[in-house]
Amino acid sequence: MAENGSYEIDDNLCIEHPPIFLEFKMVLVGCIGTTIALISFIENILVFYTFVHSKVLQRRNLLYLTCLSLCDIFVGVSYIGIMSMQVYADYFRCFTLFELWHEYLRVVFTVSHITLSTASFLIMAAAIERYLQVCSSRISLLGYVCRHRTGIVVGAFLLGLLLRGTVFFEIQIYHVDECEGFASMGVELTALARNRYFDGIWRFWTRKITTVFLPFFVLAYCNAAIVYNLQKSERNRMVRRLILNVTLGPNAEPLRLKSRLKTATRMLIMVVTCYLCANIIDVFIAAWEHIDGESLMQFGEFYTLATDVASLLSVLAASLRLPIYVINDAVIRKEVANVICSLISRLKTYCPLTAILSQSKKKQVNFSTRAETPKAHLIDERITLTDREGRSGIVRNT
Repeated sequence: MAENGSYEIDDNLCIEHPPIFLEFKMVLVGCIGTTIALISFIENILVFYTFVHSKVLQRRNLLYLTCLSLCDIFVGVSYIGIMSMQVYADYFRCFTLFELWHEYLRVVFTVSHITLSTASFLIMAAAIERYLQVCSSRISLLGYVCRHRTGIVVGAFLLGLLLRGTVFFEIQIYHVDECEGFASMGVELTALARNRYFDGIWRFWTRKITTVFLPFFVLAYCNAAIVYNLQKSERNRMVRRLILNVTLGPNAEPLRLKSRLKTATRMLIMVVTCYLCANIIDVFIAAWEHIDGESLMQFGEFYTLATDVASLLSVLAASLRLPIYVINDAVIRKEVANVICSLISRLKTYCPLTAILSQSKKKQVNFSTRAETPKAHLIDERITLTDREGRSGIVRNT
């Protein structure tokens, strides 16, 4: 090859292609998305800790929601590691962060896909169980599902690992030795991912169908059926309540169980609805990619914004789960409040800054007590040291 041609190729190869809408991405992903991801991370750690350590909640069927909160923890971390760090590196022109992002991208990207798919399967399992409990008369099938919750959770994780674990082998980091700076490395699909049969049979018909379309439409059907059944049963609710009050008394256990079931069902409906709203863009983009991928690539700006918004909605749905639990379930609300109060008390005990502030308050209280001592002495000369210490102790404890 001619020398001039070689230089021309190198010049074109080393041209940097910055991401479009970088300022908008900084606001959407770098500020809003990172804030929501941090909130989701903290909330789901709180949910997981509460569900695992609360003896009251351990007696309830919260296995799916407990494992779902664990998946949401990884989703929040993955969002910051993948989406936020990339925007920060490009916006602040930090090559060290850009290089670090490429080092861990394959692992974090794979973990995020596995956890998102596992979370979808867990929500689908919880919705199917609630559907059988509310809408179906097949008691034997419901009993089988309830007895094998642990196996279903393990199966959801293994299925997510099987279907999404191959993502690790579908992307690779390339390095261009002739270039410097941000043009010296990038991300591309591997030869395996570009294979026509692998892309068609595995990536779409197997993975897209089972991890995107199937959970979405199954959850949409179960959610609609559960809502319809609840509205139908609401018509006779007052009559049943009057009958139960007359026959079993106002504090009847069947009534409490019915109320508990309704609360859990309403909570699950809200969780599923958030999932459907968060994933509708993914379903739309996946269908468009399969039907006419070339036309989608012509709308590069739309595709970029749609994927960013879809990722943000997934994290937003994860951050809304704790408010949903707290609003609908009084027992969960009480247990979460107990954990928060316990955490605050521990921080007051072990935090050095809190101890310093506490000592300064004690000094202020002691100074004010000493300043008022002469007046008290004029009124009653029998004040002893013990009385003074006891009084200051009461002030300190308040």
